[in-house]
Amino acid sequence: MTQVQDMTDQQLNNEISHMMMKSLGWKLVREDGPWIRPNGSYSTGRFRNYCTDHAASLEVQAAAIEKNSNEFVIALDRIINPNQQQHEFTEDEIAALLTASPRERAMAAYQVLKAHTASASG
Repeated sequence: MTQVQDMTDQQLNNEISHMMMKSLGWKLVREDGPWIRPNGSYSTGRFRNYCTDHAASLEVQAAAIEKNSNEFVIALDRIINPNQQQHEFTEDEIAALLTASPRERAMAAYQVLKAHTASASG
């Protein structure tokens, strides 16, 4: 399995898009699309760019926080501060979390959503 840090932006965007669409009740017709909405209509829309678009990364961040806010903060901290294991944050460390890049937020959100997608289907 590919580690999230090793994924290209396109791979990460595709994986997150699939999880987000499925969470909305959409179904994939075939591997390369299109998607069927719960109302039966089709969508061939392009995936959002969670790795570079600030608004899209905040959208997936909100979805991950809704699943488990604590897991999201821990995942984001591990991405931003990979060599530190901590339970309390300094003001500078909190600032680093708040100013995370879209890709960092997307990686942390992916980890949380992936864990909750696996537990929901397993």
